[in-house]
Amino acid sequence: MKKICFVFLFSYLTSHSIAQQYIPFPTTSDAVWRENAINVSGLTSHQFSFYEVTIIKDTVISAFTYHELAATGWGYEMLYNNGGWNGPYVGGVPLPCCGAIREDGQKKIYYYDYNDLTEYLLYDFNLSVGDTLPLSYINQPNTNIVSGIDSIDINGQYHKRFLIADAFYPTLAYAAYIEGVGSTLGLLGGQFHETVLPLDVFSKLICFSENGSSTMIDTLIDPAQCDLYSGTAPDLVLKSELHIYPNPCLDKVTIQSASPLEQIILYNSLGNKIDSWKTSSDLKEIDLINVHPGLYFLQVIAGYKTWTEKVIKRESK
Repeated sequence: MKKICFVFLFSYLTSHSIAQQYIPFPTTSDAVWRENAINVSGLTSHQFSFYEVTIIKDTVISAFTYHELAATGWGYEMLYNNGGWNGPYVGGVPLPCCGAIREDGQKKIYYYDYNDLTEYLLYDFNLSVGDTLPLSYINQPNTNIVSGIDSIDINGQYHKRFLIADAFYPTLAYAAYIEGVGSTLGLLGGQFHETVLPLDVFSKLICFSENGSSTMIDTLIDPAQCDLYSGTAPDLVLKSELHIYPNPCLDKVTIQSASPLEQIILYNSLGNKIDSWKTSSDLKEIDLINVHPGLYFLQVIAGYKTWTEKVIKRESK
């Protein structure tokens, strides 16, 4: 009887392991990676940033279809003067596109870097416990290994999670790679801020959102941060204080704020200023009829609060 029960249990566990299917990477703008980074390498300043990465469109490079990335965020700097920290000094950051990702159908994710026009392996989800991580965009030659594999619930669906550790300290995982999400150090594994922000070290993925549902990846951070606009105010501003609609839009977009608006500035995806508007109302409709379809950033100023939010103009059918 015990043997029969054991065989049944083994079969049950095996069938359920097989049932946990591979979760591919997102391919639409419904996916959002919210991250933060800090540079503490300088002796006179600390720089912080909070930003979100999204997919904005598909593009073809060398016959491969990639999903182009962009980011919007804010940052501030604390300066060390006369034996103390002053600040924060806040600055809005409309961030340009950094590159694009694609999946090859073999559980491998590739990143095309717009800076050096080169494709790199980003993630390989075919690895087993004990495997050394292959050379990739986020893993330079070192002794990193897969120290363990488990699963994590992301928006009601279990994703396989690969725990990453140094081979000399295999029980001390410092990061994880998650199917369909990426690294707990950020989508580009801590490399993203080095390409678009003046920061140096220490980054993490705060939360991941898809189809309107969010999951906290860093459980030590206030869950409210998963619902924040990427504004520039030193006090974190909640989304409910600002509404931009419709988004995506065709020819017009409306900005509504809980407090009177002062200025609205439109930037293209490269961070170049396109137009600006002044107002004293809490509701402003702006005309984008002469703007080409694509990704833009609206910087909205209301009192001491400033938001920088992405807006997508669609092509007319």
